Amino acid sequence: SSASAHQSEHTLIAAIIPVLYPSTIDEIIEYGLYGWAMSRFSGAYAGLKCITDTLDLSGSIALPDIYRSYAHPEFEKPSGGLNIRYTPAPLELEALTVNYRIPAAQAFVRANPLDRVVIESPRRELGLVAAGKAYLDLRQALNDIGLNEERCRELGIGLYKPALIWPLEPEAAQRFATGYKALLVVEEKRPVIEDQLAR
Repeated sequence: SSASAHQSEHTLIAAIIPVLYPSTIDEIIEYGLYGWAMSRFSGAYAGLKCITDTLDLSGSIALPDIYRSYAHPEFEKPSGGLNIRYTPAPLELEALTVNYRIPAAQAFVRANPLDRVVIESPRRELGLVAAGKAYLDLRQALNDIGLNEERCRELGIGLYKPALIWPLEPEAAQRFATGYKALLVVEEKRPVIEDQLAR
């Protein structure tokens, strides 16, 4: 609700639900389709973090291909599979989600990368990480101080934009972060990405 300034992704995390964070109207649709495909593959629910600044807009967009095919990575599934099935005990369902569904969602993101390196710098002085609206705000702030992509590369500044903010896909995040002297994560309110990168 836009009536209160709360932060709902922590509720999704507590329920062990992967969270995608779109930054624009067209990304809401793209990430929604992606989330459905990720959910079908992994058996995990998928959530979208959508804030007022992203939702209270109008615009013309090019619709993504709703029939797009996604890669299905090699992933060792438990007996009975990952999707809905009879599970007699809540602890068994929790174990299935934590030990299989979440790693399957991360494997799906590795095979169908939506997280992306926006600016790659060979000098690797400062790595910036932001998603969703915070990504747009960061790009505006960089632009306001005269740091376009070319100038960022010259100064050794890189930029990483994860789509899946929880659980962060570790291999791509580590690949981006490797070699930077410092990482700065820009996000609203309580940290989500920063804590995962620190671990």
